[in-house]
Amino acid sequence: MIIFWPCRASSPIYETHYSYRFCPSATEELTKCRLVTYDAGTTLAEIHNQIASSRPFCIVTDPEIIIPASALEVMENAALETKGIVGPLFNLSDHPDQVASLPFPYIDKFTFIETAQHIKNDKGLEFTESSKLDPGMSVVHPTALKKLPSSTPLKDAPCQSLSKKFVCLGALVHKFGEYYSAQREDLINLVPEKVRDVLDVGCARGGYGRMLKSVRPDIHITGVELNPSLAEEAKRTYDQVVQLPLEEANLDKKFDLVNMGDVLEHLFDPWKMLKKIASLLKPGGWLAGSIPNSGHWSIARQLVEGEFEYIPVGLLCVSHIRFFTESSLVKNLKEAGFEIDVLDRHQPPPTPKGQEFVDALVNSGFGNRESLLTAEIIFRARLKND
Repeated sequence: MIIFWPCRASSPIYETHYSYRFCPSATEELTKCRLVTYDAGTTLAEIHNQIASSRPFCIVTDPEIIIPASALEVMENAALETKGIVGPLFNLSDHPDQVASLPFPYIDKFTFIETAQHIKNDKGLEFTESSKLDPGMSVVHPTALKKLPSSTPLKDAPCQSLSKKFVCLGALVHKFGEYYSAQREDLINLVPEKVRDVLDVGCARGGYGRMLKSVRPDIHITGVELNPSLAEEAKRTYDQVVQLPLEEANLDKKFDLVNMGDVLEHLFDPWKMLKKIASLLKPGGWLAGSIPNSGHWSIARQLVEGEFEYIPVGLLCVSHIRFFTESSLVKNLKEAGFEIDVLDRHQPPPTPKGQEFVDALVNSGFGNRESLLTAEIIFRARLKND
């Protein structure tokens, strides 16, 4: 099957820029299909000679998705049977009937493939008719586009077609989606009642501050964000946004609490950063944050299988340059002058193969079950008084 894949200009956000390369490469590897790139102005007339009159083809409009072979196979069969336009289930979508009810969460490409195969085995070729489809990707039978003008843009063709549309319940496709606007309710819950001045390091688009302001309008929040496009968005909510590395920022006040949600792993010198944060806190001030656990079973399994694949966002995010476990995090916080008073472990249930791996490792005497099951560590620490 031919997959028409959108060209997308380079992004000022490094992870997104990487995603534009990673997703088509991963899809090509998994499906063994030929990817043909197109731009926003490409019309149906321009692809006419590349498609067969009786074989379905795939149109992708969201460049940050990954399509597994299991999804493409059942979608192709559904398109052949219906002669219409077929969409998959997604991990997230604005179209409710296309949001997958996942049997278990997946962490990386390998666990995603396992999950997608499970859904295919469970639902097979089952599909339901739908009035609208998520435009992110669809598999199209050529006859479904016959009545459209040849000048119709390829990217709009599935939505503009009046042919019947279907959701294939045995097909799961991954979307990376928007990953810079997280509100982080888990970290907001760690803000003590008496806190009034907050510094949010790596504030991105300001999702954390926007939600914090909604529940605690009395709080004054300063953000630090290197990326200029993200910083501009955060300025709409934050009282102040500094577009400099925290080490270089000239902040004229001290804070009750510093928030660092998934930041330390992106820093060349996180140890120096922790000491800098300690110097910015009022006596007895707080540091709240989160960090991915490099002892998670999905990373351990990749390593023992000779793999270590970076992804656009996740435990092995391409912009991670430092790696921590719970014990190393605790040690580093103590050395910077902090005492931990809250430590929560986010432990999503493993996939079936993941559970087998964890059990085998622990039963052999070579694994710490608590660490293997922990994907992220959420913590709050208080600056010790001298």
